[in-house]
Amino acid sequence: MSLDSLKLQIKSRLEQMRLYRMYSKVCYLVASTFGNLHEEGFYQTGVRIVNFVRYGKGVAQGKKYATLKDEESSDIIFDFEHIRPYIRGDELEPYNRQKGWSSDEPVDVIVPVYNGLEYLEPLFSSVVEKTNIAYRLIIIDDASPDPAVKIFLRDFVRKTNKSLPELEIILEFNDANKGFVATVNRAMQYVRGHFVLLNTDTEVPSEWLQRLMVPIFSDDTIATTTPYTNAGEIFNFPRLAYVDPSQELIANISYERIDSVLERSLGKDVIFDVPTGMGFCMGVNYHVFKELSLKGDDTYIALFDEEAFGRGYGEETDFCLKAKSKGYRNVHVPNLFVYHKHGGSFAPEHKKQLIQDHMRIIEKRYPGYNRRIKKFFDEDQYKALREFLYAKILIGTSDGVSLIFDNSLGGGACMFADRLVQKRLDQGFPSVHIRYEHLHKKYSIVIVHPSQRWTFSVENMTDLLEFLGHFEVCTIYVNELVSYPQVEEVQRQIIELKKRKSARVVFYVHDYFCVCPNFTLVNEKSEYCGVPDLPKDLQACERCLLKTQTNYKVFSRNRDILQWRAAWQTFFDDVDEIHLFSDASASIVTKAYENVSGKIVVESHDTNYTHNLLSSGENEESHSKEGTFRIGVLGDISYTKGSHVLSSLAQHIQRESLAVEIVLFGESSGLKKYRCVKKMGRYSLEGLQGIVAQESIDIFLIPSIWPETFSYTTSEVIAMNYPLAVFDIGAPAERVKQYSQGLILESKLPVDIVSDMQSFLRTSR
Repeated sequence: MSLDSLKLQIKSRLEQMRLYRMYSKVCYLVASTFGNLHEEGFYQTGVRIVNFVRYGKGVAQGKKYATLKDEESSDIIFDFEHIRPYIRGDELEPYNRQKGWSSDEPVDVIVPVYNGLEYLEPLFSSVVEKTNIAYRLIIIDDASPDPAVKIFLRDFVRKTNKSLPELEIILEFNDANKGFVATVNRAMQYVRGHFVLLNTDTEVPSEWLQRLMVPIFSDDTIATTTPYTNAGEIFNFPRLAYVDPSQELIANISYERIDSVLERSLGKDVIFDVPTGMGFCMGVNYHVFKELSLKGDDTYIALFDEEAFGRGYGEETDFCLKAKSKGYRNVHVPNLFVYHKHGGSFAPEHKKQLIQDHMRIIEKRYPGYNRRIKKFFDEDQYKALREFLYAKILIGTSDGVSLIFDNSLGGGACMFADRLVQKRLDQGFPSVHIRYEHLHKKYSIVIVHPSQRWTFSVENMTDLLEFLGHFEVCTIYVNELVSYPQVEEVQRQIIELKKRKSARVVFYVHDYFCVCPNFTLVNEKSEYCGVPDLPKDLQACERCLLKTQTNYKVFSRNRDILQWRAAWQTFFDDVDEIHLFSDASASIVTKAYENVSGKIVVESHDTNYTHNLLSSGENEESHSKEGTFRIGVLGDISYTKGSHVLSSLAQHIQRESLAVEIVLFGESSGLKKYRCVKKMGRYSLEGLQGIVAQESIDIFLIPSIWPETFSYTTSEVIAMNYPLAVFDIGAPAERVKQYSQGLILESKLPVDIVSDMQSFLRTSR
């Protein structure tokens, strides 16, 4: 196949994928528009359409979490497609780089020394202890004025010759200080093959030398290789940065740990072409050196241009650019991290001037180099990969990591997930928060660490599992699965992940998706279905799933209730805990799954924040308007939240000319305009009590017709100490029965609702 043909196929495939994504979004838009009109009404559906057209999404996205210190990457979404080509799928298996080493030819390691006594012992200890292929050590001291340096070097050679007699060490001392460039050039007379330049202010990890040199031994066109480091400009990890002496390692994480993650995560053949190498730790192809070498004195040929770069800095850039001009490559080895303390080779006071002077030489010799380097920084082609590795390093050094499966549909369940993430964050524990983006048909993964936050995106469940395979978790929280495609497969993969990670699985019941695809359990008669007995009452379920007016079909078209229950039963067999927020919800779930009762934990939502926010208005007094009975309705109202109940109530009030008004604190869907209905719009808890008092509310009504698993609006009314009426269904009824000012409505007929509430107030006052 020709290259042009291959390009054409790739272009065609990308276009097909783009058109498919557009088709999926249009399908959602159509389904949402027509399927949600009854549930959400014209206003909310219109909001979804406008947001979809303007932003490509219909609901608000995830929040930023509170205590993060560095938000650099928090607003960037990294696509896993840009990461996968470089990472190893079998990362959990041990990997030995020595297996890829096939040469017996020793590598020469050149260490030019000038003072920096405090750096020498860590450097040479790491080299001796962590180099396990054949090498020679060439040390040239550039007349260090500190006499302790010469003593240390001689003592090091003596001890090493005794412990490692097979290691050849060459130690030379310059008679006078000649500078870094001349010192390196002097070492060239001893070089026999491929070699490494290694600064004294570095430390190397295990198996460093073969990782650095494998590309050179494998490819004759590679001139230089350079690893990642903590102070290395275009080789800086985790984020590119111009060299600053203050650059340090990631807080509280050793360079060995950083290197281990890079080594275990990246494919052994992963290398990146770069504009230049960097001499803190740079592998050099001996044959390229010979081809490009300069004439020194009578005893050696030179690697670097002493006349131009005598005191150092920029000399390796000059060599790399010269090699590139001859068709050779300079490559980055991302599976290796070398610690660079940055201070042993150049005194800080001289460095700035050296950089300025020598960069002018480089730009004159290689016009446009500075522009290319700036472009390299600006494009930052491998940022997504580094951020992924950075997240993996931080998460891998943390205990108590939580994995949270959630959706992006908004509402109380998403608020709960956000609070769960924040709670874990406040305790110092990171979370991996997964949300299925129904509009975009992909998964977003928000990794939240006390010091960082990242957002990644994957296309499907297979990619998601591959991504999650790189992170260790102790608890998997399944917060929401509504809108997830192929729910049975998602359930199976969650349990598989649990077994692989030896984690616990906690399932939260925010709705009744685990009982029925129609997750509010409102049937075709606009009533709570009562959870029919299966298979005896199968026809009732089939009739409901076919005719109900709820919008569940937007998220799931499954109508085989027996298959649905069987899949969830299998899932619950491996779930450790099932958390519900009311006894009423627990009774519904146990009616559908009798054998899960031992796993059920009933815990109310934390509503302390509600009481705290509403306490500021507790001195407000409500003054009734003479002759008018005012009913407050709190929260956004939709079909399952009782919009048709309110419509019937408003019609009755207007038809009978009753002195009754309804005040809605929130948005309404499916509720027409009525003279007796006053819409206040959305509210904040901080000012709610004052507004309620100003509106002279006599009693609140929660008209919900589905058995809510909890009700934040119930908590808000109780916190304000107002009378509250609900239907005898779900968690609101359970709580109102324990409330001194609570009324359980036996009838949904408007005449009965008004009569019962007025009678209740007369007898309770």
